[in-house]
Amino acid sequence: MTNLGPDADEARKRREFRLPRGHVPELTAPRRDYVLRFFRTLGYEASGLPDRRLVDVFSLLARIEEYTTGVRHNRHNWELDYAPLDRARQATVPVIETWTAEWAGQGALKPLPDAPPRWPDGKRFALCLTHDVDTVSGDVFRARWRSLPAFRRAPFREKVIVGLSTARALARKCTPGLRPPDPLLAEWMDEEARHGFTSSFFFLAQPLPEPDWEDSFYRYSDRVSYDGTRTPVREVMKDLIRRGWDVGLHGSSRSHASPALLARERSIVSEACGADVVTVRQHHLFYDARYTPLYQTEAGLQADSSLGSNNRTCFRCGAGIPFELYDIISDRALGILEIPLIIQDVALFRVLQMDADLALEHCVDVMRVVAEAGGAMTILWHNDHLATDAAFAVYRTLLDEADGMGAWGCSARELSQWWRGRAGRQSE
Repeated sequence: MTNLGPDADEARKRREFRLPRGHVPELTAPRRDYVLRFFRTLGYEASGLPDRRLVDVFSLLARIEEYTTGVRHNRHNWELDYAPLDRARQATVPVIETWTAEWAGQGALKPLPDAPPRWPDGKRFALCLTHDVDTVSGDVFRARWRSLPAFRRAPFREKVIVGLSTARALARKCTPGLRPPDPLLAEWMDEEARHGFTSSFFFLAQPLPEPDWEDSFYRYSDRVSYDGTRTPVREVMKDLIRRGWDVGLHGSSRSHASPALLARERSIVSEACGADVVTVRQHHLFYDARYTPLYQTEAGLQADSSLGSNNRTCFRCGAGIPFELYDIISDRALGILEIPLIIQDVALFRVLQMDADLALEHCVDVMRVVAEAGGAMTILWHNDHLATDAAFAVYRTLLDEADGMGAWGCSARELSQWWRGRAGRQSE
């Protein structure tokens, strides 16, 4: 197995690092500069803001609360339920954007002269559209068969569940007329293009360098339904790039804890799509604030979108706007941008069991709050829906609503480039 980092002792120290519950971080000079730079990117001078307010913002952006417990949902993921109750109540509110508007209205934040517009073309807010490509084919049996060697390490309960689903998949494969259609790919792009939007498609590196039972298994040589033809996945990826969409890395289950593995997987996806891959979302949102952002940075990635929830709508970082990730252990900004994930289809339809009307109402309500704050909101719809599915209909209508509200519908790559360019202009 790949080492967690170039120095095993350093990696071990990071895995064991903790802060006490209720920790209030000291506002060191690097931390102050970090928060002031964040506000300058928003278009404000914050040097007159009281230190306690700077600490509040720093604590959220630097994810202090994630350093205070080793408890993880599904063994890997931090959830807002682990935070103090007052903090957990902020789940569906972009509190940093709300505070910014409040403090600016009070005169505590001073607008910077000649600040560039927050979003391009006079758009009111940013809606970052993303898709995790966990599956590409309706032939589930083939993917299950490929995963069997990795399943030797799975818990017994998971082996039973997957064994039964594999048997059902084999029965469908052997029964004429029962083979399910392939999940959508081009159809997402068609809906987005109607509004002049683009999105990110996050692909796993295939074949996986170090497969785990929690990963997904397909091949870039697999032929899938795409624009009315049977097209190899590799050619789909290249066409996405040609048409102006983003191909990002969907880091495998182990990669969040290994810079070497992240770098290998990034290289595989880059070679397949013929472009430099710079965006990432970790599979199942596996992420640990103590080391994952550092390892992503070391792998050469520029923007992550893993900080969200599998269980609910969540402003996990207190913001939807991109921000530089900060490493508490080395007390420095890392340079990689976080594009927080706010809403995903799994939480809406699988965990919360929402119907189409309720899911749409919920998403539009959150989007209105973001629009009023001039903020950003990232959504994830997995590609494994069919055109007749309620989830796809909700996505289509959500894009209509977003366009009507004045959204800039963009990919994670576009959002990262815009925000970095804006930060560069503000520092001149």
